[in-house]
Amino acid sequence: MSCYNWESGTIKLPSKDWAKFRTDLLKAWNSHETARLEKAKRLHATLTTALKGKRGSKRTEALKQAVERNFSNDNNSDVRELLLTQDGWGRDATYELKGLPKKKDLKLFATSKDAGLSLGDAYVAFKNATKTLVWEVGENNRAVEHAHENWFAKRIFEALGQITWTRGTGGKIVGNDEYNRDNRDSGGGGNYTTMEFSQAKQKRDREAARNRPSYGGGYGGYGSYGRRF
Repeated sequence: MSCYNWESGTIKLPSKDWAKFRTDLLKAWNSHETARLEKAKRLHATLTTALKGKRGSKRTEALKQAVERNFSNDNNSDVRELLLTQDGWGRDATYELKGLPKKKDLKLFATSKDAGLSLGDAYVAFKNATKTLVWEVGENNRAVEHAHENWFAKRIFEALGQITWTRGTGGKIVGNDEYNRDNRDSGGGGNYTTMEFSQAKQKRDREAARNRPSYGGGYGGYGSYGRRF
């Protein structure tokens, strides 16, 4: 079922955590980009071999078949833009193989400076002056779900989950969706909080954890060695 949604928020990091938070994440991004380049080079060699000795329409058809073999079902979609240009869609699509990918084709960032990154459905910004992370997901069909499936988004929220929030730090991510907006009850339809990071929220979470009942011990029960819910 479709659901058009969006979310947005700014999270302020504690001063003592900001530099490591930003640097570690941007290092992870750069490492991922470098690995993507090496993968693209290997696949470029595969495509080049498939085209060897072919000209004109035979080359066009050979590349189309190679694309179908190597990029079907989202395989290698992370390097496609480094390798191919496309004209048209579906069965009528034609392709051109770009030159060998180079480091300059990557989206690399200085780990000590401001950075703005596009994650497809989401946009992320690291802002040194305010020690803040900006998270924006534009409205689209299941955009929020798709944004949170991105590997870098997962890294970001895992890192935020490790922060000990102090007074005046943290923040909320708010959003809305088409079904909530259709709510015509009194007070219904407004934007809602999708995630909260704060000292108060951590305190509430700790209290809730202490008050949860424990069942059993270490043999698959839900006690101190079992699943937390």
